[in-house]
Amino acid sequence: MLEKMGNRRYLIPFVAIVAIFIVFGTAFYPELHATPQDVPFAIVNLDQGVATPTGQVNMGDAMVQKMQEGGAAASPIAWTTLDSQAALDAAMANDQFYGALVIPEDFSTTQAAAAAGTGNSPSVQVVINQGKNAMLATTMQTAITGILAQAGLTAQVTTINGAEVGGGALGGLMSAMIMVMPPMMMAMISSVLLFLALRPRKQAATTARAKAVGKQLGFAVVVSAAIAGLAVLMATWVGGLSIPARPIFFFIWATIALVMVLFIGALDLALPLGVVVIAGVFALGTTSAMLAREMLPSFWQHWVYPWVPQRFMGDGIRHIIYMNGSALNASLLPLLVTGAIGLVLMALAFVIPARRAGAVQAKPVPATATS
Repeated sequence: MLEKMGNRRYLIPFVAIVAIFIVFGTAFYPELHATPQDVPFAIVNLDQGVATPTGQVNMGDAMVQKMQEGGAAASPIAWTTLDSQAALDAAMANDQFYGALVIPEDFSTTQAAAAAGTGNSPSVQVVINQGKNAMLATTMQTAITGILAQAGLTAQVTTINGAEVGGGALGGLMSAMIMVMPPMMMAMISSVLLFLALRPRKQAATTARAKAVGKQLGFAVVVSAAIAGLAVLMATWVGGLSIPARPIFFFIWATIALVMVLFIGALDLALPLGVVVIAGVFALGTTSAMLAREMLPSFWQHWVYPWVPQRFMGDGIRHIIYMNGSALNASLLPLLVTGAIGLVLMALAFVIPARRAGAVQAKPVPATATS
């Protein structure tokens, strides 16, 4: 085959180098340009105000206004004002915010006493939701406590949906990436190998091609289970992470199997299509398991994050670790769609050659002239 290309075959190494550069450059671009923006944070003012000679004063209202002024141009935080602790609790239960700033009932009274020199500086409560995304939540905690310190206020930090993952200082921050990136790479390699070993021959009989597709699906289920087991071992033995191994195993098993069906289906339909799908998923989704949507560049936020499999894998694993969830969680539904697309591609790869063969067989043979 290479001989048929003539002198053009000498360009193959350079084309490969450029392709690898593009894929890896695209893969790590979001991480190198990660900037928090429009991070949803709640603010609750419970301040009852204080009576002064000039009337009732509510310093909590003034603080809310100060925190919100300037918008995204001055702060990466998108503040949402809630009117009660009950509303905040409901929002946190629904995982709507990365955290909240709660101004206590005696804020104005304490502030007035501090100004008069008869009391300590007031404090506010900072609630951090680690379960939504530990990396961004930690970043926001540092930013908000710094802002409060500059204003002369004390921050009382409360963490919700936290988990002692272990594995060193970055264990909690990197847990999703550790359990997504290696399994995804193993799924890509295994899908290519299964395609090369078991691909249905287009010239083969219908029964033979059906058996080949069945073998591909069967091996995908078995191989994905092995990948899930290795991912859990890597996280627990190598990474030293303390995680709920059983639900994570079953979640990774299901998600990797569904992703492999997509890859193999695309390869079955057309080899170039499969290569583009695998390279595209790797290049566009590598950092989506670890980075929150609010940290991604605009293109990734609007065109990649809504569909890329690594995002849903990361969300599902975080749900299990931080929210004490099960393997059957909301992140599995989009991945079921991914697997369904793969089955459609497999079906097309099975049906199209059969139709072509039927058309050839049905083509009439021209009659020969008789003397």
